[in-house]
Amino acid sequence: HRPAMGATVFVYGTLMAPEVLDALILRVPPSVPGEFNFRAPAPSTRRAPASASSVSISPQGRTHPSPSTLPARLPDHRRHRLRAHVFPAAVPCPGTSIAGLLLTGLSPAEQAVLDAFEGEEYRKARAEVLQGAAAAAASPSSSSTTTPAEVYLWQPALADQLLPSPPDWSYEAFREAHLTKYVLMAAAFGEEARAAVGGDGGGGWAGVGAAGRAAGLVEGV
Repeated sequence: HRPAMGATVFVYGTLMAPEVLDALILRVPPSVPGEFNFRAPAPSTRRAPASASSVSISPQGRTHPSPSTLPARLPDHRRHRLRAHVFPAAVPCPGTSIAGLLLTGLSPAEQAVLDAFEGEEYRKARAEVLQGAAAAAASPSSSSTTTPAEVYLWQPALADQLLPSPPDWSYEAFREAHLTKYVLMAAAFGEEARAAVGGDGGGGWAGVGAAGRAAGLVEGV
């Protein structure tokens, strides 16, 4: 697999699903810490780019994170359900936190694909994300381990689309009710995005930008 170099991104919604990541960038980046360390195939065994008709849900032997045991937490933010969407949003909210996953080793090309997938409804911000016991307890202290990461936050101008929280958005409910169709959508989006930049995820991509967003498909973190 690739070394854990490159960008680190905190995800808290649909991008926690390894099947969605694999459909978009043809691999599942390592997560922090190794308890949920989804690893990509070696370069020599990486599969061909997926088509929407060839996506496999829940590949044999691959686990997915449980909301009760996710290994990272974003402090001073709240996750919301959205009106008419299956993916969530995150907004600043002092005193609350969001459980999620830290993805590491993302190349600039892979970041560009994720940026295009998220679309203009989200803004990318830098944050300090809790790890270890502090993440599990949702209680930062002076000894808490934090990692700088990028996170996709909901645009303030679209606050009218947020639903009250609690109840929180449910990762398990998303998997059960929407994952199959969502992965098919992500595979179609990823295929167009990779074609637009002339690469397969091997590090030679340029930015996706408007070409990726032009696919007009729904986005979600």
